[in-house]
Amino acid sequence: SAYNGDARVTNSGAITTVGNYSTAIEADTSGTGNVVISNTAALRTSGANSEGIDAYSQNGNVQITGTGTIVTTGAGSRGIDASTNAGSISVTSGSITTSGGGSAGVFANGGGNVSVTNTGSVVTTGSTSRGIVARSAERPAGDECSSRWTRGQKKDDIAAFGPGNASVTAGA
Repeated sequence: SAYNGDARVTNSGAITTVGNYSTAIEADTSGTGNVVISNTAALRTSGANSEGIDAYSQNGNVQITGTGTIVTTGAGSRGIDASTNAGSISVTSGSITTSGGGSAGVFANGGGNVSVTNTGSVVTTGSTSRGIVARSAERPAGDECSSRWTRGQKKDDIAAFGPGNASVTAGA
């Protein structure tokens, strides 16, 4: 956690957490700092509201690059949760699996441009869960997607919406 400074995390070791609100990797900054996370290892969480990766910047940018597999099993547990009030978001992820209700593979919500690229599979099996959500508040939304797989009740596979620039590229 930082104030007006950057928060950077580089991880190459497997992380497993057990219990509610037990996020594997979390980085946040207040003010204008940026959040940069690089993860090449397996992340696994088992508890409600336990993200694989959670990144937040109040007014800076958020960049997440992950090639490791992410698995969450608790309700409301997102594989990747990236948000900023005013900055841009860039997420590149590998394979993500969530099984708790109300979860998402990737949830990216920003005030600027939002881009999500998934190079693996995204599998969500809990009710009211989503595969990938990219939301921007800046300009008209665009949506590019080629593949996705979700199963359950009332789920959006991939959603990209604005009024800002939001894009999703998915493939596996």
